[in-house]
Amino acid sequence: MLKAYIRMKQNGVPILGRREIDDLGERILRDYDPALLERPKALRIHAFAHDYMHAPERYLLLSSSGTILGAAVFRDLPDVLFEDLLTGSQSRTTIPAGTILLDARLKGRDENTEHLCRFTAAHECGHLYLHRRHAEISPSFYNRTACRIGDQQYEKQTEKTWGDNEWLEWQADAFAAALLMPKSMTLMLAAAIPGIHNEYWARKTISEMVRTFRVSRSAARVRLDQLGLLSFERSPQYLTLEDLSF
Repeated sequence: MLKAYIRMKQNGVPILGRREIDDLGERILRDYDPALLERPKALRIHAFAHDYMHAPERYLLLSSSGTILGAAVFRDLPDVLFEDLLTGSQSRTTIPAGTILLDARLKGRDENTEHLCRFTAAHECGHLYLHRRHAEISPSFYNRTACRIGDQQYEKQTEKTWGDNEWLEWQADAFAAALLMPKSMTLMLAAAIPGIHNEYWARKTISEMVRTFRVSRSAARVRLDQLGLLSFERSPQYLTLEDLSF
């Protein structure tokens, strides 16, 4: 696994912006499978987690309400209650450090659930890759490994008001996007969609991203926006391969 130098605060929180995470994501993908950066294609995220991150996945009922989607385990968790959704039987087990926990409701359902499961797995890979040092230093983060549906509340705040938790969740989301929709491959895919940049073009591009990268429409739209491809208020322009700078 690629060992990257990452600047950190004294408490182990990485000092990383989107550009750095996009670059890091492509370095990791190139180290894992260079073919992923030759043409747009879907990353087999569960195989990546197991084979590259050495992070086994376990599907558990993480909450009764279904609001907890996933968790990154930084230290062994003893005596965890496991419930089989098919039989209803219960047992207790120890979850080893480095495991990714996914809510059992995300397994083997429709396409939308698959997309959510893939992004959640990539998000937890982000925590394991970026935030181990913080977990060693901060007991509060170690005790709060679970990622909830509402953890994206940072989007409603300005960066100046973010605390460490908001930055950690933002970084894990950015890491997930960088893995599942690499910047260079997203730009290449967008360049192949003809037409003026307007809402019709965006819908066509998003549909192709959903098909190619196996992500949700909302994740695809956010990614296009992050890369500056949804700024329709500017003069309409065509994007060609010559415009790309990888």
